[in-house]
Amino acid sequence: SQSFAAMIMQHWGGYSTLPMTRHTQPNARDRARVISLKSTFRSLVHTRYTVYPILARDSVQLSPQNPFLKLALPQSPCAANAHPHHPTQQCQVRVAFVSRKTKGRQLLDTDQLAQALQARVQLLASAPSISTTTLFFDNASFEEQREMLRGVDVVVFSHGAAMANMVWLAQNSSVIEVYPYGYSPRMYDMVAFILGLRYGSLLAQPDDATFRTCMQDKHRPGSQRVLDDWDHFCAEYAAGNSSAVPQFHDMTVADIHTRTCARAQNLKVSPTQLAEMVYQIGVRPVCGLESPGGQV
Repeated sequence: SQSFAAMIMQHWGGYSTLPMTRHTQPNARDRARVISLKSTFRSLVHTRYTVYPILARDSVQLSPQNPFLKLALPQSPCAANAHPHHPTQQCQVRVAFVSRKTKGRQLLDTDQLAQALQARVQLLASAPSISTTTLFFDNASFEEQREMLRGVDVVVFSHGAAMANMVWLAQNSSVIEVYPYGYSPRMYDMVAFILGLRYGSLLAQPDDATFRTCMQDKHRPGSQRVLDDWDHFCAEYAAGNSSAVPQFHDMTVADIHTRTCARAQNLKVSPTQLAEMVYQIGVRPVCGLESPGGQV
């Protein structure tokens, strides 16, 4: 874990870092908090340590064009593991669904998702070979998480820190992020962009039971108002208004308790919608399929 952190830090040219210690706190005046840096790499860097990048200048604006993360992540560490498709052979694509065993944010019905993907590729004149698997990183070691993604072409992640493992994907790979309804912070899309990965995202359906139970358990002032707003958004969304989505990831909109409940929802998506996204941004580029109409 520490060697990985050292590898990351050696690319932070022009920046200095505090020593990685368990209790060190950075100077507040000089601290440049990179968006989601801690959460992004907490499944890779040993959780006893926190890496604080210290910027020599006064401020930093984060965007895909900003060099900071590009210096930190110049390319996927496993880019050399790319396995190009040979036109004379049947194209083989490995798809992984990354879910959770712990409570909350579980990617549901992965068997149905896999079946929908198989049905989608069977529409092709020359169907590729699709293998699917469901992975769980809960309690997996650093090395085990890395090994699980070896040779995977498309990864469907439930939103969370496990997405840090995209650094192990070859550059011809694709990442699809499934957000909980009403909780879609933009962070991992930028990391995917910098790593040279194709990226897509889907919003899961509202998990009313989990969100409502969580909010009621909090017994916080204003919980009923949040639930009233939630009911309004869900009703509009169910009626076909796809823009009727609360922004609970926004700290100016929701407090920490509401955000905790929003991101605790389990993730259920349309199998056909996800299958089409996997095909379009994952299977087609890997196999060199040109026509979106289903013909090779």
